[in-house]
Amino acid sequence: MKNLASIVLIVLLCSCGRSKNLTPVDEVIRIDLLSEADMTLSDISEIASGIEYIPLQTTDSSLIGRIDKVVITEDNIYVNNRGSEIICFNKIGNFISKLSKRGRGPGEYASIWDFDISSDSKKLILLSNGKILLYNIVGNEFIFSKSVDLYEGVLRTSFIPGTDNILLSNGPWFGNETSLNLVVNLDGDTLLLKPNCYKYEKSGAGFRAINDAIQYRLGDKICFKEGFSDTIFYVNSKSDRHSPHLILDSHGTVPPPIVRGDMEYAKAHAGEFSSVAIAYEVPRYIFYYYMYKSTRHKILYDKVSNKKYELALENAIADDLNGGPNIDLNMQNCTGAYFYSSVDAFIFKKHIQSDAYTNAAVKEQKKKVELKGIADLIKETDNPLLIIVTPKD
Repeated sequence: MKNLASIVLIVLLCSCGRSKNLTPVDEVIRIDLLSEADMTLSDISEIASGIEYIPLQTTDSSLIGRIDKVVITEDNIYVNNRGSEIICFNKIGNFISKLSKRGRGPGEYASIWDFDISSDSKKLILLSNGKILLYNIVGNEFIFSKSVDLYEGVLRTSFIPGTDNILLSNGPWFGNETSLNLVVNLDGDTLLLKPNCYKYEKSGAGFRAINDAIQYRLGDKICFKEGFSDTIFYVNSKSDRHSPHLILDSHGTVPPPIVRGDMEYAKAHAGEFSSVAIAYEVPRYIFYYYMYKSTRHKILYDKVSNKKYELALENAIADDLNGGPNIDLNMQNCTGAYFYSSVDAFIFKKHIQSDAYTNAAVKEQKKKVELKGIADLIKETDNPLLIIVTPKD
């Protein structure tokens, strides 16, 4: 990375304590991470005003094994397929094109750790094994432009909305990282840096996890959370600093950096710490997944009513709007104004043929009938259906 040292001197904005903030607490949202939920979320209509099922067209060129991430633009749907290729569909699910260039040559990649599309839908960035690859989107083609070498440990990348600048987030894997979150331009020059306040001395192999870096888009902001902090920060096109957005108050149970440097300490104190594995947000709600005292929790927090919903760990939200199969709000890295999920074609068809569908009392009878039409058109072996949930305002 270029200009890293100079930026450290310029941006001395670090809040090194676990609960220190750059602005008064009353200017950010504070959520009690460990408090009990107010209620269980069982029906999607409690939080959503609409739901859409989109069959993603199945062709020899668009076979989906697993949806790792979805980015939806004004015209298209982009899917990271098992970390191996980016498949593009239009808004009704018709296959358009794909980027599939695994290899070691120019414009090729080993695997896809993350990707994003620019606000003007003209550029695609792809994160792969310590480098960013940039492709221009011209018509239905992805034309390789350049690659920028980064460093080991970068896990997440997003365009800052309205710019060509990129937020990079990496895991605390080595203990001496200068920064865990920084903004760079497409030449790799560092523009903004949050100094790493959680350094440690590493002994032994340690451990790594894909959720060591949390990053998501909310309106014109890109939000990020570091594993040793309760605070979710953000940057946007006007940022000259990282700013606090939301606090998931762990009451001091967030792990200290020593858990990465001393495995014996980590094992001895494992039951004392909480950890947030997933977080993403829409204007009204924030979804997060955390573990504390060996118990996993999926939570949806309503920022308007200040209510906390507990979700079952797997597929337990009933679609009482349209009558579709139960929904799992657990698609990591899906961000924007909607909730996203998916359902296998086999499961979808089986549900539509079941008594549960036939007898379901729904709020949108016309939509229920449309689901039957979708099921009749697809095969059990087809691609998954993308589920787009429109949250309540």
